[in-house]
Amino acid sequence: MIPTNYCITEQQKKEERRDRIRVRIFVLIIAAVVAFILFEGFGTVRMMRLFMSEAEAEGIQEECWILCRPGSYVSLREKPGKRAAEFGGALCGAKMWTDGTTRNGYLRVTEIAAEQDHGWVSARYVVYSEPREINCPLRIRSEGRVAVRKWIGGKIVKWMRDGDEILVYAVSDEWAVTEKGYIMTAFLEVPQG
Repeated sequence: MIPTNYCITEQQKKEERRDRIRVRIFVLIIAAVVAFILFEGFGTVRMMRLFMSEAEAEGIQEECWILCRPGSYVSLREKPGKRAAEFGGALCGAKMWTDGTTRNGYLRVTEIAAEQDHGWVSARYVVYSEPREINCPLRIRSEGRVAVRKWIGGKIVKWMRDGDEILVYAVSDEWAVTEKGYIMTAFLEVPQG
């Protein structure tokens, strides 16, 4: 008969070996995941940069329009920044093209009807579906509060509730410019009656 202390010690040794093997496997798995993330992540970044540079080289462009109050304009600038020289303005509904490059909150645009054929415009006023002027009051349709923003996706300047009416100057598929600011069109409906 084997002494009890010996059995416990053997059992403990087996468990300790299993625990060490589990820890080694866990460490190897973590190391593999980290290596995958690092190398694959850098590879993805490189591929994205390569794709973007090829897109720019091939001239892949997307249509975009300006959404602001009718009669007002958004500055066209030589460089991306508020202090950059202004060489023109884009009115509400002005169509242009972009390769999607953004810097300092400005979007690089081309084929613009201005002094220069390319420049930078504040991304705060750019939409990707053609806006149309409507100049009429619309009703808010919501189960809760609706944010009125200073610009597209910008700082909230006012809250509105279901049933409130607001004068809307122009709309695109996603945004509307109103007398108080910008509202998502999903929360607007034509008043009945």
